[in-house]
Amino acid sequence: MGDFNGKNYKDEFVGELVNFVASDTFQTMFETFFLKYALEFGTEEEHKLRYYEIYQEFHDMFEAQLEKFCEKLQLTQAQFMRRCREATLDDPKANHYINILLSSVEYETFVKLMRIMKPVALKGKAEMKKETTSLADDEKPVSQQSSPSKMSKLDADFNDDEARMKKQHDEFEADAKHSSDSAAEKDGK
Repeated sequence: MGDFNGKNYKDEFVGELVNFVASDTFQTMFETFFLKYALEFGTEEEHKLRYYEIYQEFHDMFEAQLEKFCEKLQLTQAQFMRRCREATLDDPKANHYINILLSSVEYETFVKLMRIMKPVALKGKAEMKKETTSLADDEKPVSQQSSPSKMSKLDADFNDDEARMKKQHDEFEADAKHSSDSAAEKDGK
């Protein structure tokens, strides 16, 4: 999303928003959510009804967090949106950040994020399994323990997943920027 230090933004409101979203509480909550559900998302064109159900839960959670932010600053939701619009007019960096943040609540963007998080969730699941296997391996005869070649294959797969995830993240950033630019062109006409 760019710069995660609120002090680096001209508008104090945007700085507060950046710091709120970058907080450990906010980040941990959403990372936990993504990792919990990412494995349910596939790459097929047609979306399952379950995707929308998960999205609704995400959307509700996101809205609740924005309400907390608004309460902290004593803003209504309408005032929040107005402040976002005003900030985007004065600062291109704030415009970029706010557009990406708000677009992340759109369904299509949410599905992309879940697909980006899937390799991370798979890696976490495999690491948990690896820990369990290695604990169990300690109790097995050496001839029956997991082989290093199997583990190096897993590590190679994870490296591939990480590279794919970085590429998907970069594409997501580019899509968000394109959406932001398109919205700006519409507003300018």
